[in-house]
Amino acid sequence: MQYAPLFSLLLLVACSGKADDSAVVVPAGLDPLEDNAASLPSDETVNLVSNDDNAYHDTNARGRILAAIGDVTACVQNPDVGVDRRRVASYTVTNDVNADYPVSYAVLTNVEDVVNITYTITWLQGDRGDGTYGVRWSKTADDATDANANLLTLLEGSVLLQPIDGTSTDVGIIEHLQATMTSTADTEQFTGDFYASLVACAHGDALPTY
Repeated sequence: MQYAPLFSLLLLVACSGKADDSAVVVPAGLDPLEDNAASLPSDETVNLVSNDDNAYHDTNARGRILAAIGDVTACVQNPDVGVDRRRVASYTVTNDVNADYPVSYAVLTNVEDVVNITYTITWLQGDRGDGTYGVRWSKTADDATDANANLLTLLEGSVLLQPIDGTSTDVGIIEHLQATMTSTADTEQFTGDFYASLVACAHGDALPTY
């Protein structure tokens, strides 16, 4: 499906005969949550920057993966890669939940920790039109039968994949979390695990287990 902003740009080009080279069309909702405060490492590692200045816990992660952006993109499209396997006891994936995005899926998630909760995370992904790839995810629904679900009031994140060269990719991951009995240690753990899963997948290795 073509996005409305892209259609508008094509119409403009058709009328004028010339495109503005500075114009970049980004599908709605695929921008990062914020400017990533972490620096890009020089090797295949990840840097984390966290803060609690807002009402939620916030971690910015930025890592380098020694694989082409197409390989990393294929990995980020795999729902298993983005699941918090330290906490999630079980999950069910429903694909193609939003026709406005090339890749979308909902993950019904059951977490067994100090308390058990069940909720849905919706993932939206697509090419951003400028050679980069964008991902957004957020908790979109609670299990109405789960009295504990309201303990998790905010869970959202973003991924920005940018090519460094033909054999390496800049990976920016951001997570915001507001939940009972959590801290930036939780957002740092998840963003670090997510990066490690992308590295393993991009190199054809099994995903880490915890």
